Amino acid sequence: MKYQEITIQTNVETLDALILQLEDRGITDLIVNDPRELPELMENKETYHWDYIDESVIRELSADPSIIFYREEGSDLSSLLDGLDPSDISVKAVDDQDWLHRWKDYFEPALITARFVVKPAWSSYTAGPGEQVIDMDPGMAFGTGTHATTRLCLKLMEKYLKPGDRVMDVGTGTGILSIAAAMLGSGDVLAVDIDPQAVAVARENIIKNHVDAVIHTALADLTDGVDFQADVVVANLMADLVIRLSDSVKEHLAEKGIYISSGIIQGKEISVRSALESSGFQVVESLQEDEWWAIAAKRL
Repeated sequence: MKYQEITIQTNVETLDALILQLEDRGITDLIVNDPRELPELMENKETYHWDYIDESVIRELSADPSIIFYREEGSDLSSLLDGLDPSDISVKAVDDQDWLHRWKDYFEPALITARFVVKPAWSSYTAGPGEQVIDMDPGMAFGTGTHATTRLCLKLMEKYLKPGDRVMDVGTGTGILSIAAAMLGSGDVLAVDIDPQAVAVARENIIKNHVDAVIHTALADLTDGVDFQADVVVANLMADLVIRLSDSVKEHLAEKGIYISSGIIQGKEISVRSALESSGFQVVESLQEDEWWAIAAKRL
């Protein structure tokens, strides 16, 4: 279906009044881009909601606010926009299929370690000698598997995971680490996430890769209700979450088992190491790519 995307440029002084004016006209499905919200977000440093904000977002601090809303193609906008300065308004045609699928144009087969290739499920790829191909459709879950944090996790998994190991993938997302664990010879894999959409997408990808006999999925929080003892736990999350989950991971990990964690932004790796050691782990290896770290730790 085609839509009209209406963008109204405004300023901080008139933003709130404009929102109320549009709502009075029945326009309640507003997207408000307000740079005043960014400082409040950035003050939230001590929570685990974010570790990294891109420089392009920081630049938005100096931008004027804007409001976006959508109407079906052909809708009469005159009464909705009456009295507003036409120079502040832009209208363009968009297709909802563009929103859903345009990102696919940028997702191509990628060799992410010496062993693993991640490719879109809708494309073709001929594996080279020694390569294993993971078919991925991220759907509405997080990530295509080509981020540095995923590569770091996979490199450590290739080194420390042994055939027959039981593996738990915490915060599985699209399921890529669980699928890789099965391809590396794991005997039993549990993919856990607190997001039902992620669990559904992971399950679809697991089936696509023909490893559903080995991998089970669960909508669960590691700290509550998970009954699984692993030889290897992998968690591609964020530094503060890795720290917060360290004690729970230990409870689900066999003696001398390996905890592989990533999503650790540079500057927080020391805090993660310290937390792991305080929870009864020995850090055996750390890997870095760009500003990201991954850590392999052994339960003592």
